[in-house]
This record gives sequence, C-alpha cells and structure tokens, in this order.
Amino acid sequence: SSVTWTNQTTGVSGTATGLINWSALISLTDGTNVVVITATDTPGNTATHTVSISFASPGDSTSPAIQIQSPTDQPNTSTSVSPILLGGIASDLNGVSAVIWLNTSTQGRGTAVGTTNWIASVPLREGSNVIQVTAVDPRGNIATDLILVSFLPGPGDSINPFLSITTPTATGSVDTAQGTTPVGGLAVDDMQLTSIIWINGATGESGTAKGLAVWSVASVRLAKGINPISALALDSAGNASAVVTIFVNYTVPPPPPDGTLAGHSTCGLTGLEGLLPLAALWLWRRRRRRI
Repeated sequence: SSVTWTNQTTGVSGTATGLINWSALISLTDGTNVVVITATDTPGNTATHTVSISFASPGDSTSPAIQIQSPTDQPNTSTSVSPILLGGIASDLNGVSAVIWLNTSTQGRGTAVGTTNWIASVPLREGSNVIQVTAVDPRGNIATDLILVSFLPGPGDSINPFLSITTPTATGSVDTAQGTTPVGGLAVDDMQLTSIIWINGATGESGTAKGLAVWSVASVRLAKGINPISALALDSAGNASAVVTIFVNYTVPPPPPDGTLAGHSTCGLTGLEGLLPLAALWLWRRRRRRI
C-alpha cells in the first residue's frame, strides 16, 4: 500500500516513490542520522527497517528562511475550527528539502505540502496552541517560524469534510510523459462545502478546483520528476479536511529520431505519402508513351 520514511534525527518524514521497487530523497543533518523505513500493506500490516547514516556537510552553514503568511503573518491568531490551515513561503540558496510543523501543545507533527510555497493542516486543542514551522535545507540547516493559535470551538458545525482524489490516480502514484495532468475527485460534508484548494509541491503552483462534491482541475503543470499534488476541502464553518496527496512522476519523452515526425503521423498521413511523387511520375510517362 505504501512505503514511508522518517529521519528520526531531524524529524522529517515522507512517502517513498514506488512500492516493490521504491526510492526516497531524504535530507540529512551533520552527524548520525537514524532513518526508519516502514512498509505498509493494504490490511495495515507493517514492517520496518532502520539504518544509521553518517553525514558531514561540505560547508554550507547558511540557514534557510521561512515565514508563516496565512491565515495571518502576525505572531498570534484565534479560530473556532480545527484543524487550522497554515500557509507560507520558504527559501534557501541550495533549495528547501522539507517544511515540517509541530504543535508543541499537542505534540502533533507532520510535513507540510510544498516547500518554497507550502501549506499545512494542523489539528488544535482547546485553548492555546504554539505551532512551530521549520524549513530544512539539503545540508540539514534549519529555520523556524512560530504562531500562537487560540482555539475556542464554536457552537455550530465542528465536523471536518472528507476529500478523495480519483484522477489521475487513486492509488498514490502514477507515471506520465505529459507536461500537465488533470486532477479531480470527490468531497463530502455534513453541512456545506465551500471550496476545494490544491497545490503542486514541485512547482509551488496552487488554486481552487472547479466543483465541490465532484471537483476537478483541468490542467496542473508538472515539473520534471516527482510532483506531490495535494488537495483539501473547506466547509462553510471553516473546517478543513485532511490533506490528500498523490505523486505524479513526469518523465520528459526523448526527442524523435532524425528524419521522423513526432507522433509518427500528422494530418492523416499514413507513411506512404513519400510514394506519391513516384506515382505521379509513372502516370506522366505512361501517358506520353500512349501519345
């Protein structure tokens, strides 16, 4: 069903690409990194393997930058719904490997969707919640931003929507040779859905899907390699569904061989069009002989 990994030294985790043959890009920090790989089958049975990786960085000591921008760029906010949807930006000279979040009041933690542009759905407890969001670069350098969220549940709707992705895959990952892909799925809420938002973590592009109960995005631009595309549903009370992510692996097709047309045929040509001039010449000579 899935292969996941956690670097217990940095706290960063993620999902590997593939199942029987899988791979994962894991950020390391200087020193010993304890990495746990977990395979889970459809009934939920698991197997784990732990490996220790020693890493010495070549000298990058510059920390990345990160900022929480949504729902506010101020150090505190209040809400009557949980989870809260946080979003922001991060940057680093060598790229941002991951953005992770921690609610220090509940000890809940997870990995945000996206890196340079990221979103995170963070469950809250009633009262004060101190949430820290941390950017990690490829050398293990980190930067953190904090927000204090006061959560007082309202008397109305407190049930989160449910969302699923069915297109281009419902199984977690898919390969494509196309530079864009449609994305779509289903959503449901006990009261009223208001919007479906999506983000491609590889490009940072995001938007609002068309439709609600049955929703779709006509075309999501892909970057070369693995594209984590995520979506979540919001209802009229501001409740958010869990973030659902699929992985689209875009492989750029090789150029066509010299002397051939891409796609093998255009405008209905069959490959015999090269014989037409010869046929015309043969008919012309035949008519001259009759004359």
